[in-house]
Amino acid sequence: MIFFDFLRLPQKLCGLAADFFFPDCCVLCGCLILPGMRAGPYPLCASCARGLRFPEAPRCGLCSRPLISEKGLCMSCRRLAPQEPTPDGNSAAFPFKENISVFVYQDPGVAELVVSYKGRKKRSLAAFFAEKLLAEYRTRWDGIPLVPVPCRHDSLKKRGFDPIGLMCREMKKRGGPEILRLLARRGKTLEQKKLNRDGRQKNLRGALAARRRLPAALPRAVVLVDDVFTTGATAAACAQTLKDMGIDEVYVLTIALD
Repeated sequence: MIFFDFLRLPQKLCGLAADFFFPDCCVLCGCLILPGMRAGPYPLCASCARGLRFPEAPRCGLCSRPLISEKGLCMSCRRLAPQEPTPDGNSAAFPFKENISVFVYQDPGVAELVVSYKGRKKRSLAAFFAEKLLAEYRTRWDGIPLVPVPCRHDSLKKRGFDPIGLMCREMKKRGGPEILRLLARRGKTLEQKKLNRDGRQKNLRGALAARRRLPAALPRAVVLVDDVFTTGATAAACAQTLKDMGIDEVYVLTIALD
């Protein structure tokens, strides 16, 4: 152990030197990140990283929202759940098994990180999100392949990169699982965040499909990765498409719960 720590010493020294000569500013507090203050290889100081809000336990067994007086499922998921089991035996409100969100989007710090990453093109924040997602993934679904939610065509063109795909690649670099790009977008869709629940469902109707070239053998289960879980419309549309391909179980992993 001491030997491996010794090998990592030059890397740590290089990191400290880089912080000294080329300091970043924290995307949350705006302060210079001086040597020893960095939370990781991204523009976020350790103090701000510690202050981010996580969903409180207990959580809904389906959407991951904190439960107040309910048990098992929150009232929203209970209202959405059909009274009779669906043909595939699924009596839940969504075609996926569960969503797990790492953070709470109502936390101003979390919202700012997501906006900085997707809107201001702070690509290095992909490493931060990947670390947090991977830690949650390993406690629940270790070894199950990841499926990124496909990016909207106009967003990809405007932004110049795929935020979800980049996060998945960062997870893979850190010892994460196989990434399977099984889903594709069809046609043009509006931004989901501008729509209500019904509008989100209509917006995605027919907008997702299986990619033309699929692996010869599909896994029994996958973990769908997205950024923010709001109504669950995007995750549900993706999960249903995956189940139509023949995948039995779909789990959802997201950065934040809105």
